[in-house]
Amino acid sequence: MTTYNTGSPVGSSDPRDLYDNAENFDTLVNSPDKLEHPDRLGVARKTWHGIEEDFQRFLLESGYQDIGTYAAGLEITARNQIFVRNGEYYRAAASLSIPYTTTGDWATEGGSFVSLGDAILRQDLATNGSELVTVVTSTGTQTLKAALDDRVTTYSTISAAESAISSGLLKNGQTVLVNGSEQLVVSGQLVEKSSLHPISFGAAGDGEALDNSAFNDFEVVVKGRDIDLLGKSYLTTEVKTGNNYYNGNFIIDGFVYPTNSPETYPLAAPRCSYFGGQLAQLKDDLSNPLCQLLGIVFIGDSITWGSGATGATGEPGRDGTLSDPRAPYGAPSFVNQFKRYIRDNYKRGDGLAEAITNWPASSSGESTVLYQNTEIMYPRYEQFTVQKIGASQDPSDLFTTNSPTNAILSLNNTVDSAQYGHSIEFQFTGSRFILSIRTSTDGTLDAFFDVLINGALVQTIDARPGANGLVNDNALFDQQLEINFDFVRDATITIRTNRNGLTGQRLLSVTALRVPRQVRITNNGIVGATSVSYTANNLDGNTSGDGVAITFVDEYVICQIGTNDRAATSGRPSGANQFARNLGIMLDNASLTGKKLILMAANPAKNEDSSIYPFHMQEVRNIVFRTARARSLDFIDNYTIFQRLNNDAYTADGLHPGDLGHTMIARNIIGALESSV
Repeated sequence: MTTYNTGSPVGSSDPRDLYDNAENFDTLVNSPDKLEHPDRLGVARKTWHGIEEDFQRFLLESGYQDIGTYAAGLEITARNQIFVRNGEYYRAAASLSIPYTTTGDWATEGGSFVSLGDAILRQDLATNGSELVTVVTSTGTQTLKAALDDRVTTYSTISAAESAISSGLLKNGQTVLVNGSEQLVVSGQLVEKSSLHPISFGAAGDGEALDNSAFNDFEVVVKGRDIDLLGKSYLTTEVKTGNNYYNGNFIIDGFVYPTNSPETYPLAAPRCSYFGGQLAQLKDDLSNPLCQLLGIVFIGDSITWGSGATGATGEPGRDGTLSDPRAPYGAPSFVNQFKRYIRDNYKRGDGLAEAITNWPASSSGESTVLYQNTEIMYPRYEQFTVQKIGASQDPSDLFTTNSPTNAILSLNNTVDSAQYGHSIEFQFTGSRFILSIRTSTDGTLDAFFDVLINGALVQTIDARPGANGLVNDNALFDQQLEINFDFVRDATITIRTNRNGLTGQRLLSVTALRVPRQVRITNNGIVGATSVSYTANNLDGNTSGDGVAITFVDEYVICQIGTNDRAATSGRPSGANQFARNLGIMLDNASLTGKKLILMAANPAKNEDSSIYPFHMQEVRNIVFRTARARSLDFIDNYTIFQRLNNDAYTADGLHPGDLGHTMIARNIIGALESSV
């Protein structure tokens, strides 16, 4: 109601009525929520807000309503109803009386309808056109609405941007440019984008609280930037890659993944020399599904052991033998980082399971990791040679989704005089594989097969139902026969069908060859070791009783030693030439006979006092290099990667690498491996 409410008729010049009119006019025009308001005489009138609401409702109610595809029986009850015929929209013509039900005979009733042309498109554009129109931006193709939402609005002053936030023009998460500075709207406030950090979004960085969501939220608004992790460790489920993070660690499943600054320590080409091709052979074996058992062992001193890396603390009770305590698997030593790289980048088949063990003679620590997976292969083509022997039928492929490989290799021998029907041949390293077969329809056609290694018969296996756990059911396409034998390296395996005295048709139907792959990587670095002590204590002929650092499984031996050989030692000559001699004796040890050796040189040392060290780490590097070249062994140079860098930045104590130093060594080794051909 108005203030005075005189009830005077329209046309009154009473000042009280003029006041009431002004009061009503203010409400009718400016009210943000009222739809109606009584005038001076009590009659309800539409406010401007109410008129706008009615008009919007009119537009919505008068829009076209799609009733489907043209056919007999469509009921048309309003003129804004439309239907589709041959990809075109139609509505009732003005001459058509409604309601109307279509007959489905376009030839007779088509004249009663009018094509809409682009009217539907215009209606869609009017209602949600910004979501229908796409535009090309610097980040790719996106809808106009998304582009507008992502736009960077420019303001000349902070106060102007804050005013836009207050009025609702700027929303949370939106980026604005204020006088050249990129700002982000966070909780209704402007925050300089360059100052944002995962900690701003709740990351703890204490290595205990899970920081996943904080990094995820952070990377929604900040991408592709250099982010200093402030020396903290962040517990996550994966290494975060939305930005270039440095000066910190990610901790995943108890393992430390260090980051480093690409500006200060750029990723350079690996420093290595391929004198013998051992690294290329290692890469081939890692990627070869028929390499069932692969062993890699690192031997060396405390740098190989992991000293200087976070969590790799020293323990008492050391005597320089394999009974010494070992570094934990979670420490980011270069050997552990190499192990994780192999796990993450050589996944095959069903992935790599992980088993961590200690060296049998050691009281504590984790020296060995075993990665395991199963390869499932169809044993024909590529690495397999399949052929018939004598007068048997040609081998054939049958295809079925019931097989684990979607195929069956049919080896059918129908000639009684042919004892051996077919052979499957392949190169293999390991001690076991599994052959999957399907028995014949009634179980009376099956036979035996032989397993030969390098042409010598190892065993004959009965593949008939009732033997070796096989059942008489040809609906089973994956009956498995495990074949075990003594470990072989690069051997020729032959599977040969054999009648073994049986007559008539004999059939072996092979559906898969399974290889239970194992990659074993061992860190047998010993703190304080020299080439002399390592040979005496840990290689063939030692009397420590702790075994030998290199087992029959270890095909590849990666050796980095010499740091401690620099020191003058009583009882033997000092000097670089003596180290060269001792290194040669070590490499000639029987433990290394037949192994694929890779030599490495360690990082520089800060202390090169000639009264303590008759020769320097540079000379250690030179001797290892010359030894590798003379013996045709691949050489990885972990010395020169640190040239011109501050020793205090990459070492923990002037000698042993810190996390950054171990990371750089690991990347050099990995780079040398992956660059080999």
